[in-house]
Amino acid sequence: MKPINILIADDRHLLRKGLKSLITEIEGLNLIGEVYDKKDLRHQLTLYKPDLLVLGFSFDSFEEVNDIKSDIEESAATKVMYIGDRNEKEEIFKMLKLDLRSYILTECDEREIIDAIWAAGKNKRFVCGKILDTITESDRLNAELGITNTCEPINLSEREIEVIQFIAKEYSNRQIAEKLYLSEHTVRTHRKNIMHKTGAGNIAGLMMYAVRHELVNPLAII
Repeated sequence: MKPINILIADDRHLLRKGLKSLITEIEGLNLIGEVYDKKDLRHQLTLYKPDLLVLGFSFDSFEEVNDIKSDIEESAATKVMYIGDRNEKEEIFKMLKLDLRSYILTECDEREIIDAIWAAGKNKRFVCGKILDTITESDRLNAELGITNTCEPINLSEREIEVIQFIAKEYSNRQIAEKLYLSEHTVRTHRKNIMHKTGAGNIAGLMMYAVRHELVNPLAII
């Protein structure tokens, strides 16, 4: 199996060294470098094209979300694992708008950190339990992500629930069609109906709805 090449970007010495120690102990993970300023990050992203960038929140050069996004987009093949130190609704909302694979907190234990690295390296989504709690409990975040809160029951068919579960696994319309023995056109129709019924404005909103109503395993979708 091809190793996951990892670049660490954080201005905190202890955090970088801790991650370095953890990564170098795990077979299949390959640390190719560690940086602590924006200029060096850009250089190493271009030079090494890592599979995974582990980006720390207190990285001074990345205070603006748009700044983070523009730099990462320069290396489209690189996935991003984000380590934050604030479990706040506003910050979570901003970071979920970016194409991050994993999102954890500095207080996470070793197991969650390792799971997050493997998930991100395999292009899967992962968030730690504390962030997930904040996501599912935040009415404001749900609204921002396009979820309409309502007390009225929503009548989703068994087929629609199946489609939601495959969407959560990031299956394409074609893959869902193959799994359920349907046409792609029928899958597209199901998706439109699901979005309408749930009031979700986008896929992120739909996934938050699915978590809230226990239609999917939350740790399997993010």
